Amino acid sequence: MIHDSMDAMALYRKLEAEIDQLPDHTPEEVESAAHHLEMLHYQNMIEAVDRNFIRFRKTDVLKKLQEIARLNAEHLRATRTVVEEWDRPEVTVEENRRRRMELIAREYKKLCRLRSNDPTAWDEINELYYDD
Repeated sequence: MIHDSMDAMALYRKLEAEIDQLPDHTPEEVESAAHHLEMLHYQNMIEAVDRNFIRFRKTDVLKKLQEIARLNAEHLRATRTVVEEWDRPEVTVEENRRRRMELIAREYKKLCRLRSNDPTAWDEINELYYDD
């Protein structure tokens, strides 16, 4: 969890450093993982942010994170995601911004594991979508 004192651009820089450490995948690896996920009818909580998220590259993710870091409160609220709590007055706009940014980074890290054919990552997906 990010401390409340961390501003949006500081959080962006932190997440950017983490994402920069992730592997760069070939277009074939990206498409292969995306195709497999689509066959499983995979859904993530990012669809409110971008429906094509499963094909995002590092540059796409960083661009999206930077965009969210710079959004004004009204636009952020208008494009809400499931991790945010806009109806609770004790949850600030900045907390909701952090939640969205952290969700995107976490989901992208998971995608990178899938693109790298990490068996544990695929086991998690298959358990949720295939084994039922």
